[in-house]
Amino acid sequence: MRFPSHTIALFLFPSLFCNAQEYEYIPFPTENASWHFDYLSMDCPPTQLCSQRNVAVANDTVINGLTYTNINLINNGQLTSGTLHRFREDTVQRKVYGLEDGEEHLVYDFSLMVGDTFFDTYPTAGWPGPGAYYVVSGIDTILVGSSLRKKFTFTGVLSMEENGFWIEGMGGGSGPFMSLDAFESWTILRCFTHHDELLYSKPFPYPPHLLLQQHPWYEYCDTSIVGIVEVKKSIRPTTLIVHGSEVRIPDFGSGTSQYTIYSVLGQQQMEGNVTNGIMQLPYLPPGIYVLRLWTRDEQIVYKLINP
Repeated sequence: MRFPSHTIALFLFPSLFCNAQEYEYIPFPTENASWHFDYLSMDCPPTQLCSQRNVAVANDTVINGLTYTNINLINNGQLTSGTLHRFREDTVQRKVYGLEDGEEHLVYDFSLMVGDTFFDTYPTAGWPGPGAYYVVSGIDTILVGSSLRKKFTFTGVLSMEENGFWIEGMGGGSGPFMSLDAFESWTILRCFTHHDELLYSKPFPYPPHLLLQQHPWYEYCDTSIVGIVEVKKSIRPTTLIVHGSEVRIPDFGSGTSQYTIYSVLGQQQMEGNVTNGIMQLPYLPPGIYVLRLWTRDEQIVYKLINP
């Protein structure tokens, strides 16, 4: 199993609820996936980084007629034999269950709506769980690589400003499956890799030279994140297709506005004007892009595909 570190970017699309053609539920991986996360503490100055852990999908186990995916530690680049966690997913109900001491517990529920409450019963959850309540405060859609995924944000714990989120098919901000410190800021997911592709990478908040002086064994998942395009206003759940060198913007009306096109790495590709709802593009290589359009009243973002 290889664990590369090439660059990705995460595009946050608030309030995007896509139709069936654009959005499809992304389940958790059951093979070729790994998570890398850090343990932080005020007792480990000056960087506060105490230790790191790598885990990965191992194999399957059938227990009581149900198939569970095993999560094992990685040591010196190799999977260990001991299983840390077991999980199974009901993709129809969009729920993920963990197995602890022979008993199942609900650990992720992606069927929740804004305002719903998640009751954490997993026995190894950190403070204040198990038995803690978390309220869904928002549901956004993000573009991870070339796939759209829902991101759930929660309230309920003082330290959740940074880690109080779930991402479909990946896990939470505090770590991988059934983190020992659910939602807590002292456990931080650093990166997530699936099928040899780095899909998520969170930069460390301290300068590399300071970090490596104190912890020479530390390895970044990715040192060159190229930027995050974050759109503050709501956007239209629409995918646009390039036809030849032309793109037509629906319901645009008359007049002229500016546009910018970004790659999935967050790099600006080109910019120009839209006139009467029509964009005339120079050469654009085939692929998936993000189109940001400014009108007099709002900012709109589209997923742009050049077949």
